[in-house]
Amino acid sequence: MPSIKLISLAASGPNKSLSTIDFGNRITIIAGPSDSGKTCIYKCINWALGASNDEDNVPFDEQDGYDTVVLTLDVGDGRVVITRKTDWKKVEVSSSSPSIESGEYLLSPTKANPNSTNDLFLSILGLPTDLSLPKNEKGETNRFTWRTIVKAFMVDESRADSSKSILLAKDNQTLYIASLIYLLTGNELDEYKGDKEAEKIKKAKHAALLEYIKGQRASLEKKKIEFESKIKDLESNESIEDKIEDLNNAIIELNAAIDRITAESQELSDSLLIVQERISKNRSILSRYETLNSQYATDINRLTFIVNNEELINQEEKPTKCPYCDSDMKPHDHSSYLQASRAELVKLIQKANELEDTRSELKDTIDDDEQMADDYKERIEANRMMIKEKLTPQRAEIANMLQNYKEYLSIMASLNYLKQYDVELDEEQKKYEKAAETISFIPFKGREMLFNTINEEVVKNAKSILESMHYEPLESIEFSDKNLDLVINKKRKANRGKGFKAFTNSVLLLAFQKLLSNKVNDVSFFYIFDSPLKGLSLAQGIDYDHDIRAGYFRYLVNLEASDQIIVIDNTREHELPVLESNVHVKIYEFTGNENTDGRYGFLMDVRK
Repeated sequence: MPSIKLISLAASGPNKSLSTIDFGNRITIIAGPSDSGKTCIYKCINWALGASNDEDNVPFDEQDGYDTVVLTLDVGDGRVVITRKTDWKKVEVSSSSPSIESGEYLLSPTKANPNSTNDLFLSILGLPTDLSLPKNEKGETNRFTWRTIVKAFMVDESRADSSKSILLAKDNQTLYIASLIYLLTGNELDEYKGDKEAEKIKKAKHAALLEYIKGQRASLEKKKIEFESKIKDLESNESIEDKIEDLNNAIIELNAAIDRITAESQELSDSLLIVQERISKNRSILSRYETLNSQYATDINRLTFIVNNEELINQEEKPTKCPYCDSDMKPHDHSSYLQASRAELVKLIQKANELEDTRSELKDTIDDDEQMADDYKERIEANRMMIKEKLTPQRAEIANMLQNYKEYLSIMASLNYLKQYDVELDEEQKKYEKAAETISFIPFKGREMLFNTINEEVVKNAKSILESMHYEPLESIEFSDKNLDLVINKKRKANRGKGFKAFTNSVLLLAFQKLLSNKVNDVSFFYIFDSPLKGLSLAQGIDYDHDIRAGYFRYLVNLEASDQIIVIDNTREHELPVLESNVHVKIYEFTGNENTDGRYGFLMDVRK
């Protein structure tokens, strides 16, 4: 963010003690009696910031022995140290900012050294260095310069109690007002410039704008033709709104049908899963039955073999004598074994028959379930195909029609807008065609323009400031369009005492500071008031809370702003707030008396 704030000020000279002041980031109050060096601080700052070599601007008296000013600035992205001696028409710059080069900058640049103090300070604030602004009502212009606008931020003692508005400069007044308007609005005021170069620029701008308008109209005509060709296919006797309503209802019905069929398919899928699980279970049982039936068949074959062979053995003639000893042998009785085998065979055949009946029934159940599963699958597939091939395409077709009709409404609205816009462009084109023929500058009414730009906010800000200072009574506050000055309680400042003039000027400058801070919120400035309460004395017996001198300093200390404010004034002890100096707030109280504790004044080796 562009910024220019004061960090410190130093004054030095041959065989002289270095005299320094550190500034608070927000507020610095420098108080003390006359001739303690307060105004010297103002002059040193002004000198370092490129004041001309006029005798009135030189900050030191030659007999005091000081001849060098060093001012350190915070410029947002680094620091800039400016050094200037009392006989220099230049400054030496040492910069840590990447946007500011170190080196010599001349008050009046030359071909050998084109670097100027004007360009230096404008560049710090991110302001143009080649801008020209109106300097009178005749269309004549002059350069926008740093030394012109610095008057808005620095008020010396001679201006403090001026009967004229603090927003008006002593010289180059119109240029100064134009500079304020540019700062506040960014308006380069080209229409008020009558110089040839500005005339060329204005003509070029008009020509470019005219060409742009023609291009816009051509583009509008092309879009209009495209829109009208689309509308032809959609136009009908039935209102578009009724068609859209019918299509929306149709989509609702289709969505309901799709939801219903989807729910049915889900139920079928659940039932299919149950049937498939049952088929799998029954097939497993059938497999075990077949294994058991195989075992039954093996056992039946074995027992049948035993029974059949036993009958054949019984039919054969058995030996009754022992072939070795010729003694009688008792034949074996196999009747009980045979009967048991026959009984077991009958039982196995019965079980095998029962198993076969069970297997047959189970196979029938499996066949029925498989038929049921196939039926479920067919119905699920039929539902899927119904959604895929019929309902979804119908819905897509209706949605497409609905989109077309919505686009139709949009196109109609666009056409109506294009017709209106084309009328406006036609008027603009005629205006600029006419203007291109008779381009001329408009007389610059700077005061009127500045008043219209700042009136409301200045009044609002001034009222808020006076209330916070406990200014009483506060019956009314106005901003004069004639004088560009505050009028408090219907009383003109010119008819009041010096103290009241200085106080009114200070309030107006604070109101302007607040306004500029709000309008240019990406730039931080510094403000210096020398003797803002010059000559303001109050009646005895006023309590602290209603002392507007004390209220002025309370307001400054409590002010929350990104800007930096430096106040130099004669103050009474009770008027300064009791605060410890820190990075944001600095308070210096010069004594002007060697016999008391504290700092005598700014220049360490100077006594009056």
